[in-house]
Amino acid sequence: MADRIVRIRDGRLSEEWTPDDTGDERLVVDDRGWLRLPEPLRVQTGVASRVRAAAGAGSIVLTPTAPPADAGPAAAGHVARVPGEPVVRAEVTVDLGGRRVLDGVRLAVHAGTLNVVRGRSGSGKTTLLRVLAGLERPDAGTVDVLGTDLGGLDRAALAELRRRHVAVCGQRPVLVETLDVVGNLELVRQARSLDTSAGLIDEWLDALGLAALRHRPVRVLSGGERQRVAVARALAVRPALALLDEPTSQQDEANVHRVVAVLAAAAQHGTAVLAATHDPVLAAAADTVLELA
Repeated sequence: MADRIVRIRDGRLSEEWTPDDTGDERLVVDDRGWLRLPEPLRVQTGVASRVRAAAGAGSIVLTPTAPPADAGPAAAGHVARVPGEPVVRAEVTVDLGGRRVLDGVRLAVHAGTLNVVRGRSGSGKTTLLRVLAGLERPDAGTVDVLGTDLGGLDRAALAELRRRHVAVCGQRPVLVETLDVVGNLELVRQARSLDTSAGLIDEWLDALGLAALRHRPVRVLSGGERQRVAVARALAVRPALALLDEPTSQQDEANVHRVVAVLAAAAQHGTAVLAATHDPVLAAAADTVLELA
């Protein structure tokens, strides 16, 4: 319904468009010549921190001066992956507050794939993730994780299954506030009796743009930084199954692509990744998309 739409990045007006020309956004050059290049365009063209500018035929051509030493996160988009064995098979029905939230929802999540569940708010995305993690019981149906029927496990057995094979990243990350960033990752690996060598942790911090914050207390981090720490913590244990609820919801454009690239890389290395999201960038990178009504 708007007459004009503008986008602000890093404190500057960066793009504008109208509803009639969505997809044809115009970059804004201010009166001093400042221009903000969209992150996907930089990634696709290899433009890093230094470029040469030359006049073309009615255009300005930007050329990278050299291949960047660290190109940053890969462009977020679908990459063909070969699915492995099923990690999750489920068919569930859930009623909450007298309302049927999930009605016979069926899904299979395979090793080595990135999967997305989408739907309007209240459609049951979070509930589905909690049921698959054994944090809630379905009212009907079955959930099988790595050949184990969760319906036959008690609370302690479910916790042990999660400790050994499943990582959960909630919509509102709960971090250990008394520890720094690297301490949160070390703790989760210690809890699973895994090696806490710095190299095994630093790769996730580097990939998610957190290396400079590794010794910063998590209590002083921004919401987006905390969310990326939670994603790193989930993936740092290299789980068989990673369940993430809105993992890009607090990220700016650059970090959305960074998080999506990391989730895709985790899938490429064998983890079955399932994320609830409204994010079109994450959905575009997925192998499968489950739509909830």
